[in-house]
Amino acid sequence: MWTSTRTDMRPINWIPNHFVPVLLIDPERINSDLVDDGQKSGTDEQRVNEEDEQSVDEDEQRVNEDEQRVDEDEQRVDEDEQRVNEEDEQRVNEEDEQRVDEDEQRVNEDEQRVDEDEQRVDEDEQRVNEEDEQRVDEDEQRVDEDEQRVDEDEQRVNEDEQRVDKDDEQRADEDEQRVNEDEQRVNEEDKQRVDEDEQRVDEGHKVGQQADRQSLYGLLSENGGITDLSNLLNQYVVVEYDGHPYPGYVTDISESAVYCECMHHVGKKSNDFYWSKIFKDECWYEYDSIIAIIPKPVLFDGSNTHFAVDSGIWQKVLNAVDEDEQRVDEDEQMNINRE
Repeated sequence: MWTSTRTDMRPINWIPNHFVPVLLIDPERINSDLVDDGQKSGTDEQRVNEEDEQSVDEDEQRVNEDEQRVDEDEQRVDEDEQRVNEEDEQRVNEEDEQRVDEDEQRVNEDEQRVDEDEQRVDEDEQRVNEEDEQRVDEDEQRVDEDEQRVDEDEQRVNEDEQRVDKDDEQRADEDEQRVNEDEQRVNEEDKQRVDEDEQRVDEGHKVGQQADRQSLYGLLSENGGITDLSNLLNQYVVVEYDGHPYPGYVTDISESAVYCECMHHVGKKSNDFYWSKIFKDECWYEYDSIIAIIPKPVLFDGSNTHFAVDSGIWQKVLNAVDEDEQRVDEDEQMNINRE
């Protein structure tokens, strides 16, 4: 292989893979070879120069073509830039105009919405004012109706009070009339019972019965053993009337009877009594009707009107009444058997 320091060598001047065999030097042949080589080298130089010139021309032509292509490319670039600039400017203008139009449309829409909002506000204010006025009118109407109802209520109250006063006066008159009739009837009945009692005393029934009552009195009285039945004034006693016992208070006495105000009974034999404020049960009772002297009845817990007799004494009274009823039944049976 061989090389060169020339700078104008081109690839065409190179022969790759060219091998030169190394031979023995023959002086004679060297000279002839040198001559031949000189001729050849001159021809080669000429050929090389021609080729170089041709390649230079080709290179210049190619450079010119390249410069022309560069100029064409620059022209195309300028045209492209101009076209791009024009298109961009046109597009920008179109977009700007479109945006401006859209902005104006949005502004118009916003103004329209503002107008609609103002219209709705005005309508709402008008509706609110109308509703407020209507509510005020309704409230005033309700107030007037309430005042009218109050007046009617006051009128009804006055009428009710007037009617109640009349009814109360009428009931009071009727109650007084009934009380007077009851007192008259009671007095007549008391007088009749007194007459009957005096008649029975006169007939001699009092002796045996009074002995029985005295023994019972001695059993049930507070001061057991007292046999003086005449000392009963201002005492609480239990008397028997129509087969039932009644507690009462002695307000007067005579030789043969006591005047007693009796309590009203709740039930027939229950230990529950009260003082009647309308119909007082006052009459004369013979001594033989007195069952026992008792302590003052006491109020039930939580009551202001109902009283009870001592439970032990009341049970003995009931037993005594049952024994009296049993003796009466036995006497009636004996009388029937005698007949």
